[in-house]
Amino acid sequence: MLRCLTILSCFCLSASVAWAEGNAANGKKLVKKWDCISCHGLSGNNRSSADEPVPMLAGQPAGYLVKAMNEYKAEIRSDIDTWSRMSKRVQGLSDQDIEDIAAHYEAQKRF
Repeated sequence: MLRCLTILSCFCLSASVAWAEGNAANGKKLVKKWDCISCHGLSGNNRSSADEPVPMLAGQPAGYLVKAMNEYKAEIRSDIDTWSRMSKRVQGLSDQDIEDIAAHYEAQKRF
């Protein structure tokens, strides 16, 4: 019985993430407010340099971005030492903020 409840709980949690929707217009405002643009740029197309490696976020699936930001927030990402600044940046974001930022970057064209 406990195993069934655990499996059902995991399914519901994963399904809720998949069905959540962000507001890209609000995400654009949040990207500016939280200074995501200083590293990733407004469009998410900032390029990496040897001194400052920055992943391009434009066009990335929102689900992936939400997962990554939540892992940084929980400080459970495998690359947390390299990206400690990301962990600090996302601490003040609500779940909806994260969804909105992810929706904004997903909507951007990658170039």
